[in-house]
Amino acid sequence: MALTLMAILYKEDAIDLKELPANITELYNKFSDYYLDRWDATKGLSAQYKFEETKHILAFIGQYMHVRGMREIDIPQLSGFLQEIYDKFSYDELTDIQGFIEKLKNRNCLFIYNETSNTFCFNNLSFQEYFASIFYDDSNEQELVDNIYNDWWANVIVFYNGKSPKRSVFIEKILTSRVPTDTSTMYRHLQIVSKCVQAAHLISNDVEKRTIENLINTFDSFYKCTILPAIENPANAGLLRSLSTLDMILQARNIFCQIFQSKHINQEIFSSVGMNILLKSTFGYSDVTLYCLSYHLSDITNDGMFLQYFIDKKLNTRWDRIVYKDIDHMRLKAMLSPNIYNRIKRKQRQNKIYIDKQFKEPAILHLSDGLKV
Repeated sequence: MALTLMAILYKEDAIDLKELPANITELYNKFSDYYLDRWDATKGLSAQYKFEETKHILAFIGQYMHVRGMREIDIPQLSGFLQEIYDKFSYDELTDIQGFIEKLKNRNCLFIYNETSNTFCFNNLSFQEYFASIFYDDSNEQELVDNIYNDWWANVIVFYNGKSPKRSVFIEKILTSRVPTDTSTMYRHLQIVSKCVQAAHLISNDVEKRTIENLINTFDSFYKCTILPAIENPANAGLLRSLSTLDMILQARNIFCQIFQSKHINQEIFSSVGMNILLKSTFGYSDVTLYCLSYHLSDITNDGMFLQYFIDKKLNTRWDRIVYKDIDHMRLKAMLSPNIYNRIKRKQRQNKIYIDKQFKEPAILHLSDGLKV
């Protein structure tokens, strides 16, 4: 889909990446506009009116199917639903419902007709999710808020936030009304809120700052809720019993970086929040959270001072080895004073046997010492 759209948009030799759609919703907007012939120069203004009606009708259909967990809809059910829409809104396109269904059959691209089963389905589930998102606005978005941790609704919610990228009401509702209490909902919270703030990339700095703080705090809670029960009851630790200390740290780091690795998350705001945590508000954060934060900050700013702030907290010596390797891998040695770099290098060498041993052993044996800093 994206390749087709790019071929349409960029017929010249040079491609200006700045012109790429800012979010996924904008990409689908342009693609649906093309396939519904919105920009057909041979058609007059009346065609624009019909285009808008058709798009909203598809939005009703997308929402109707998604609420019911459907991937396809048969002709009788579709006809009955279109009649319900017409009874409420009197769209001109639905004056002749059977004629409209025939148009959908002929326009067999976004909403595909299957002659064998006599059913319609969207070309891809993502199109169903996109059109379903068009159905929602501030009058009925509570249904999306209620389904915030439901994977079936995740993409609809992202599309919805991308529809009005300056609007922050939905995100603020999640920040104030949703407090995940278990590892499953915490993980979903991290994923969906991160995607929402990327889609709504024009929200105010204040809301973005509060969102970043919320995500960092939720990540810390997610890590603690994952590792604490395993430490307290190793018999029920499950997969964590087989994860080495190093594996656990690296997996946590990957999750953290995925949450914040987007050009639509303001790096200055993220750096300000991160610096405040590293310098002033570290009490209560796990050492893994502080490490992930300092690593990501050093990575996006190409500045090793964040890793230095982290290592200065005099934590378990395993962090000397990890930070030493990170500094070399990211080529940040020149950013640190020789004394600091040599101190880190010396400490991790002096404790090599101890560090190697705990890195290979289960995480639940070693990470309990860094749950609070």
